[in-house]
Amino acid sequence: MRLISVIVCLFLAISAVAQRAVALDSLREGDLLFVVTPQANAITQVTRGVEEMPIDHVAIFHWRTTDSIATVLQAIGKGVVMEPLDSLRSEAGKGAMLLVGRVNADLDAHTSLTRAMTLLGKPYDYYYGADDKEIYCSELVQKSYVDHAGRPIFTPIPMTFRDKQGRIPDYWTRLYAARGLAVPEGAPGSNPGDLSRRPVVTLLGFLQP
Repeated sequence: MRLISVIVCLFLAISAVAQRAVALDSLREGDLLFVVTPQANAITQVTRGVEEMPIDHVAIFHWRTTDSIATVLQAIGKGVVMEPLDSLRSEAGKGAMLLVGRVNADLDAHTSLTRAMTLLGKPYDYYYGADDKEIYCSELVQKSYVDHAGRPIFTPIPMTFRDKQGRIPDYWTRLYAARGLAVPEGAPGSNPGDLSRRPVVTLLGFLQP
């Protein structure tokens, strides 16, 4: 019953935000691909996507000019990687959709992508720390995207690990306790849902299958 409710909410959110399909060949360097998942999880439980969409991941679109392949730069379990777009579709799972966001500020796409590529090979940050030793998905975007004056497009926000009832789910308490840490409530960071709601991001629609 819960799954049906999530799917219904997802459908209503999709109808409200973007019914237009986005063709692959219309994507630009540095567009953001937000993964909208039909399954609620620990991330969507404590973050808010645009129009309450369950967004649990974000990747950076990149046309690889050496062979004209559509790729993404992303931070996932195996670290910060550059992979074919189809890999993102596969990793997102059945029923997931890719919502296309375009930065409408003075984005220096070339410099931003270059900055993101310097982080290739970094391990994934399961604990969402603020340093660059390990990187998580929205952190890759937040720390890479700059305007033509070199200023960050996305400033950090205070992180929260509380659900809609104001409680910290057991998943997060156990995750940090296993490492002898307290949940970093209020620490500076980012999340993909928040990036999807930033005024500097225009949502174009869902990428065609």
